[in-house]
Amino acid sequence: MQSIQTYANAKNVWQVGELVDGADAYVFAKAAKMRSGLNIFVARDDAKAASFKFAVTFFEPEIEILEFPAWDCLPYDRVSPSRLIAAKRARTLHILANKDKDKTYILITTIAGLGQYVPPATIMAKAGQLLETGQKIERERLEQYFAMNGYSRTSQVIEPGDYALRGSIIDVFAPGTSLPVRADFFGDELESLRTFDVDSQRSVGQLERLLLAPVSEVFLTPDKISQFRANFVREFGGGQGDDPVYSAVSNGIRIAGLEHYLPLFYDKVETLFDYVGFDYVEDGALWGFDAQFMQARAERNELINDYYQARSAHQGEGKLKALEPSRLYIASDDFDKYLQKLCARLHSPFTETGDKAMNMGSKRARSFAKERQTEGVNVFDKVTEHLKQLAAAKKKVLLAAWSKGSSERMGTVFADHDLIIGEIENNSGLENMPNGTIKRVVLGLEHGFGFGDIEILSEQDILGDRLVRRGRVRKAKNFIAEVSSLSENDLVIHID
Repeated sequence: MQSIQTYANAKNVWQVGELVDGADAYVFAKAAKMRSGLNIFVARDDAKAASFKFAVTFFEPEIEILEFPAWDCLPYDRVSPSRLIAAKRARTLHILANKDKDKTYILITTIAGLGQYVPPATIMAKAGQLLETGQKIERERLEQYFAMNGYSRTSQVIEPGDYALRGSIIDVFAPGTSLPVRADFFGDELESLRTFDVDSQRSVGQLERLLLAPVSEVFLTPDKISQFRANFVREFGGGQGDDPVYSAVSNGIRIAGLEHYLPLFYDKVETLFDYVGFDYVEDGALWGFDAQFMQARAERNELINDYYQARSAHQGEGKLKALEPSRLYIASDDFDKYLQKLCARLHSPFTETGDKAMNMGSKRARSFAKERQTEGVNVFDKVTEHLKQLAAAKKKVLLAAWSKGSSERMGTVFADHDLIIGEIENNSGLENMPNGTIKRVVLGLEHGFGFGDIEILSEQDILGDRLVRRGRVRKAKNFIAEVSSLSENDLVIHID
């Protein structure tokens, strides 16, 4: 079994075996802390990226997590990615272009996200706007920034990317913030920045400064519109006045599906590899690639080509035109060339062999599927016995549940089986645990794992697959937005 230090410090590309889901997050988080700087994990899909983020945040809560998801729309679609996804991507690119080299980051993306071309770093570096109390800034210039950088003007801010104007007050929900902010002006001077609750509209806290990151990778500035027009004609030929995309952009309108023409807005496009840089040295970026990433990449490329062929077959007058896949997505050969330049770890749950291979020795936690299916067997009796055996072997044992409520219920069940299990909140509790003890924790792992002296058993290992009950949820935010638009004497129809 190799140490985490070996994982962190080895140069070039290595096959890393015996690294199961869950343990990969633990090892990568600890290695990132050792190395500092920027560290990138490439997940096979969005579900894996979400669970990896949850686990990394638990194991190393002090490290800043950046997310770079793929667009949540199909290749060559007629719609744009959602504003939430677009805002996450644009904010991350802005931070990467201005990253603090003395700070530790973990960037989490997917194979689909990594494969997309993005705007040049020089453009994204300048795309932010910093607001500070006492600052003098023309409100018209701020409104212009919102319009050109993808923000949406609404009557009431609800989600990231919204802004609203109310006299001397500007409400804005900036990407990367948990609450919207109310900027209060006196003339052109910014007097205060206050966070507020979306539902109640009441102030929650005070800020001294706020970074307004862009919420789109396409900027509708006059020079970018002009560049798009010239590139569009060069790409598809003249006489494009009736094309819906060409016409909309010419008039400064952010039409749905605009992002699928991103390369036409810039002299060149770059990749996430370019933002990170290529280094063999120890202080370069560490890349971790999820198990099955090669298969996921092949499936993604096949999907892109299928949709391009379908779109190309229906191109014609009045139809949306499609750029070739090589203009929007990294080709397989280029991807392989990038990969060979990295300080990378290619993860696998299986044992790896070869000169450039290391095995971490982690294993998946025991599953109690057989006990659940055996008549007359109480699964909790068996789990209690197993937990006690792990503690007797001087392991630090964690019982991981998806939520606080389920953790408490599990604690009650095991108390009925004469096993009292206390609770820890975060990684510091894990580090301070004496060996041979058992604790409960809220940690969203589908399956537990064993690594070194740590043994984690998940709720799903014990009870089986989760059953998600989708009940009717009242959309309070939409309700409030609709109510705020009502005026006196408007008719309101109540439906029971």
